[in-house]
Amino acid sequence: MKREAFLEKTAFELRGFTGACSIIARLAGKEKDAMKARLEDDTGSVGVGFKDLKEFDSLAEGKTYRVLGRSRKTGKGEETVIEAEFVQDFSALDENMFKRVKALELGKGKQS
Repeated sequence: MKREAFLEKTAFELRGFTGACSIIARLAGKEKDAMKARLEDDTGSVGVGFKDLKEFDSLAEGKTYRVLGRSRKTGKGEETVIEAEFVQDFSALDENMFKRVKALELGKGKQS
């Protein structure tokens, strides 16, 4: 059985999107009782649900993570939430370099 590819999205692009996705963003807050977190990037924020308590507890606010999972609409004002499958610590990511490479990849950057 083939697995659906995780499409890289921003918080803004996740609005209304359902399916396999990934996002790189900062952890803005956690709700331990609900095992939910809020990630923020330059375009907005998105909720993330966790099933693994150990993984959830290991996350630190303010750090950058890449979350891979399935997004779905919650029904509460059509908010989109990601159900986390994999979480990677991206706190060592050079965000400026990442943005430059992404721009070049998309053909929006200037080559010097």
